[in-house]
Amino acid sequence: MGIINVLDKQTANLIAAGEVVERPASAVKEMLENCADALSSNVTVEIKDGGTTFIRITDDGCGIMRDDVPKTILRHATSKIKTGADLEAIGTLGFRGEALAAIATVSKLRILTKRKEDEMGSSFECVFGEPTDVIDAGCPDGTTIIAENIFENTPARRKFLKKNSTEAIAVQAVCEKFALSRPNIALKLISDGNVKLQTPGDGVLKNAIYASIGRDFAVNLLPVDYEYLRIRVYGFIGKPEICRPNRNMQNFFVNGRYIKSRTLMAAIEEGFRGFCPVGKFPACVLFVETDLKLVDVNIHPAKLEVKFSDERIIFDTFYFAVKNALAAASSSIFSFNAEEEYVKNEKPAERNSENAVEKVNFFDLPSQNTPQTAPKTEFSKADVPFAPISRDFSDFPEKAEQKSVQVTSEIPKIEKNTVYEQQEIIGKTELEKPIYVGETFDTYLIVQYRKSMYLIDKHAAHERIIYEKIKHASDNNEAQFLIEPFTLPLTPKEFEAARQNVAYFKKTGFDFEEFGSDTVLIRSMPSILDVSDVKDVFTFLAGSLAEGNSKSAGEIFDRALFTAACKAAIKGGNKNTEIDNVFIINEIFTNDAVLYCPHGRPVIYELSRSKLEKIFGR
Repeated sequence: MGIINVLDKQTANLIAAGEVVERPASAVKEMLENCADALSSNVTVEIKDGGTTFIRITDDGCGIMRDDVPKTILRHATSKIKTGADLEAIGTLGFRGEALAAIATVSKLRILTKRKEDEMGSSFECVFGEPTDVIDAGCPDGTTIIAENIFENTPARRKFLKKNSTEAIAVQAVCEKFALSRPNIALKLISDGNVKLQTPGDGVLKNAIYASIGRDFAVNLLPVDYEYLRIRVYGFIGKPEICRPNRNMQNFFVNGRYIKSRTLMAAIEEGFRGFCPVGKFPACVLFVETDLKLVDVNIHPAKLEVKFSDERIIFDTFYFAVKNALAAASSSIFSFNAEEEYVKNEKPAERNSENAVEKVNFFDLPSQNTPQTAPKTEFSKADVPFAPISRDFSDFPEKAEQKSVQVTSEIPKIEKNTVYEQQEIIGKTELEKPIYVGETFDTYLIVQYRKSMYLIDKHAAHERIIYEKIKHASDNNEAQFLIEPFTLPLTPKEFEAARQNVAYFKKTGFDFEEFGSDTVLIRSMPSILDVSDVKDVFTFLAGSLAEGNSKSAGEIFDRALFTAACKAAIKGGNKNTEIDNVFIINEIFTNDAVLYCPHGRPVIYELSRSKLEKIFGR
């Protein structure tokens, strides 16, 4: 007897449902797309327990014909397309006919619907894939879909759901994207009886942004409206001063569909080059309108990715749209041809003269090599002397009984786990004062100590110093309480991640409390950070936790500290004060951990006097 089994219909449907509906938020997304395709003006989403026990979506769209109601839960049953040729130009959000079939398979589903021309509505139920008869029902025009106890019949999938609060945040994120994509639809989200989101539906994009993302973002926007080769880009970009340490505020829509696209991310970030500090990313709500035949949306199960027929044209259009918006926001000092400058720097494929881009006026763009302003760190007078700094000053006798340093010129090979546990290669004997000689290439510090000369990578060293001090801030009482606490707006995902990981933040010196919806009040911070860096570091940590997927919170937080420290550290290529440089030197010669940056690169290299004399034949 053969070993290949033909699966029964129910099992096959459960497998198919897993591809379309991963969590309650996926079900909400699919049903909202149907609301948009039904030309609704008002949509209400209600959830309980993050959508795991109850989801109800009500719209005032066209409704469903009575004879079609039982067909809605059949796989590949749709009113959006008829033949394979229709897939070449998809103008609706839904088209596969799998959403309701998948939801009906893994939940208790009920549909109430009525068309305006019908006198009586229809009611239909399906319990975990088992349908009942359609009956008459009194209901308003439009459609109401109720899904209860999602994944109750698939325990293997249900156990992978996160906390109810996390699932609720995921539903809210889906609703926010939908509200941005359809500013003409008034959307209301109710979670456990509380209104979490409500948009006016007046068709004004900026009002939808204000309601969905918040005031701080909405008041710092620059308008974008640019067309090139019948491709139009419009919407808003955030001003350079609100660039963020992650890409969570980048929202792209192609023909009204929310997508994730590396091409568009690269284009907007290239357009912001010279305006956005290193390590930060621009925020935006941008729409692309193009011929439906030039975009393939049938390449991803969740329809979150698309394929463009010509990625280069899309890239160019986005790039110039951003450049023109930034130029229009500032006074013009000189003008030049944007395409010529772009060709010179980026060397894209040759273009026909008929595709030439119009001339635009730009303000004085910083060079791509212009160094960013280094973070300024405040030090006390005690930090200035060349003598090494210690947390416990009782370790230092008044006279010369201090510690010594021996650094091997051969850097040992470091395994990845050494970022957690450093090898002790600095010996401790009697210490002479290291002498700061100078700096070369604005990157490497030159130090004379005993009978050797040392080269120190100041960025890598400062990165490790910040990492160690933040990581052990609570242990070493290095948290600094703020006289004037300040508020920090976050995305819903970041806010929930911070709220659920208060202990990790407190361990690193961050003390905060909830301050309204999606905003925290920062009361203390790690003392090693400059106040100007606190917002970026906190936002980055919260964003990393929010996008952590299957990793443990502790591992995610520790890894995120690596990058956070890198962002806050002084940058190679920037000129720093002698006080800053001496501070780094003192930390290296007193702290064994500051030998490698958090990513494992060495920060110090020794050239002994005997080696130098050998090189010069002395």
